[in-house]
Amino acid sequence: MNISTTVPAEARTSGRYHCEAAIKEVEPGKEDYLPSRVRLIANDGVHEAFSYVSPLFHSEPGKVDIARLTLFASSDSLPYVVEADWNVKVLPLMAVPSTWGGDARLVERTYELAESVQHEALRAFVHEVFGLKAVFYDFWTSTAGRMHHAWGGGLAAHSVEVAEAVNRMMARSHAPAPVFAEAECELGRVAALLHDIGKTVSYTADRRCTARALAVGHEYLGLELLQRPLDTLRQQDEAMADALVSLLLSRTRYTHGPYRCEAIREVISLADNASARRHFAGFPARG
Repeated sequence: MNISTTVPAEARTSGRYHCEAAIKEVEPGKEDYLPSRVRLIANDGVHEAFSYVSPLFHSEPGKVDIARLTLFASSDSLPYVVEADWNVKVLPLMAVPSTWGGDARLVERTYELAESVQHEALRAFVHEVFGLKAVFYDFWTSTAGRMHHAWGGGLAAHSVEVAEAVNRMMARSHAPAPVFAEAECELGRVAALLHDIGKTVSYTADRRCTARALAVGHEYLGLELLQRPLDTLRQQDEAMADALVSLLLSRTRYTHGPYRCEAIREVISLADNASARRHFAGFPARG
């Protein structure tokens, strides 16, 4: 699926146009009547602009502000944001620049994994996760660790690779291996995509593990990060939320409930270990 913006480049040089973008303030106006300088993050890249829209931000703390914007541009200045429609539902992955993943298709592959989930509440959960600031900005630039996928962007490459592998493995399962129900396949796909999400908040700018990550581990930090999206999912499907928590905490046993989490976890572990072996430190980082 093509998730690129529908606004042609030539329309961005002059006149009035619309785009869907995340908004990040760079510098507030020094007076109320002066515009703020903002950074607009869209699928086709990052753009500087001025904004007269007030209030500029509507999301809860920790979430990215994304809206359908109306801009006015001229050829001799930065464009101006003149309107923001917060009622238009914009999926966060639609606003992630395609270049952020390093691989030209990594963002699109992530979007396809999210949209392939048919369980409505679980799909909404994934999109809410990617609307968290720590995930929206840092998932694409974080390292997966110091032993494998140890480069900026390695986390996204590893996570997508594991999720796609789990998707293939669970879809072709057959006796004597478990034959997974569709809901179990979707749980496995989502848990695989997010299994290392705590690493977005586990490393310093120079890729050293933080003291807190060393103390409690990236899995626990990941659950802290996902608390609000998990609460939303739990309100709609408690069993699904509990199963996902169990899968994200690899040391937690899950012996009751409608989903075979131990079997799902085994598939995720196989895919995770295979991906790590292919990109172990000392081997070519990409290939």
